[in-house]
Amino acid sequence: ALMNRLENMFPEVAFKLRHAPAAKQRAACWLACDLAVRKANLNSSEVRECLDLIRDCQPATEAQIRQVEKLRNRLEKRYFELAEAEEQGRGDVEDSIVPFSGARALSAVLAALLSDGYEADSEAIYEATAAFDNSSELLSAVNVILTKKNSLDEE
Repeated sequence: ALMNRLENMFPEVAFKLRHAPAAKQRAACWLACDLAVRKANLNSSEVRECLDLIRDCQPATEAQIRQVEKLRNRLEKRYFELAEAEEQGRGDVEDSIVPFSGARALSAVLAALLSDGYEADSEAIYEATAAFDNSSELLSAVNVILTKKNSLDEE
């Protein structure tokens, strides 16, 4: 089987995720999405609603998914414009970090909304790490959820 991106980049976390109960996988996925969304300052009610759906293991509507996609695509476009401007000596590399983080955070949310289970959760966590310059804080938070004995182990 092809290694997924989380397994490639962060094999220890991926291993723990794979061997965790489904409820714990989803809790780790929700946390990663939530941290990435906060990092990127995406405070819209649509995005918060989608995070609540992920947390509660509820499906999103087509309309909700389309909204998040639209927002993600807009941020990606903005990122490419700013990165191009920066390459041409206009603007600053710092400018493009915000839309890049936002696009990655929303890609994490989308991965989690479009499916569930190990593959979806690991893809969401991988995308969430990309919203950070340094993802060690996010990964250690995810690690705590996966390692700590709690009520999610009963399932």
